Amino acid sequence: MQILQIAGVGDMYGALNEYTEPTTVTLQEGVAQKRILFESLPEVLFFPLQRLNYSNSGAAGKKTDAFDFPRRLFMDRYLHENMQQADEKRYYCSITNSGV
Repeated sequence: MQILQIAGVGDMYGALNEYTEPTTVTLQEGVAQKRILFESLPEVLFFPLQRLNYSNSGAAGKKTDAFDFPRRLFMDRYLHENMQQADEKRYYCSITNSGV
C-alpha cells in the first residue's frame, strides 16, 4: 500500500491528486507515462498518511501542516473508467483559472 504525502497539499483531494498525477518514466525502449488509478473501490478504503519527516541526521519530526478531511470523499475522478473525463475537466479548470 502506498503512503500518501500530505506536506503542502492541504487536504485529501490534494494528496490524491498528487498520488494519481502522471509521471515520466525512462525505460530502455524510451520514455513512458506512468499513472496510478483505481480500477474499482471497496466499501471501506484506508489511506496511510506520511505524518513524519526525517532530517539529514535521521531524526524524525512530526509534520504539523494543516490537513483537511472532507466529510464525504468523492472518488469518481480517480477511477480508471473516468480518467479521460476527469482530465478534460482538470485541463478546462486550469485554463479558466489561469485567465487564458
